[in-house]
Amino acid sequence: MISSRATVLTSVAEHRGCPQDALRCLAQHPSARVRSTAVSNPQTPNGVLLPAWELGNVTDCPTRLLEIAATDHESSTRTVVASNQTCPLDALEQLSRDHSSSVRSGVAGNPSTPHETLERLLLDRQSAVRDAVLTNPRAADLLAMWQLVHGRE
Repeated sequence: MISSRATVLTSVAEHRGCPQDALRCLAQHPSARVRSTAVSNPQTPNGVLLPAWELGNVTDCPTRLLEIAATDHESSTRTVVASNQTCPLDALEQLSRDHSSSVRSGVAGNPSTPHETLERLLLDRQSAVRDAVLTNPRAADLLAMWQLVHGRE
């Protein structure tokens, strides 16, 4: 149950007039609801993100937050974003071309990844990325084709 203080702070965090300094503080609050609301506010500075582990666990993670996190300098954050099923398609496409194979593997295993992107990732130089495509439920036809071409069952 969310406390009354957290309820008030959530209301403050969602207010469009909330100062950026306050939003920075609220984005670090112990309550996940307060943090999520703060980073969802359009006035929140781009550098303020939820911890990467929360980005992967939140199914209703704000699109804006995922788009920002998709460009984070930490590959671990980009990997979590790539695995989030609500990740925007343009961010998935961008992440599918990431230099980090763990990020590309996250995209390859994401059931929301478009089929065309999965086809391209099936040709990735890293076997972990190719393996992630083959476990993606959206790629059943690619798995059958892969097995036919490579003689695997």
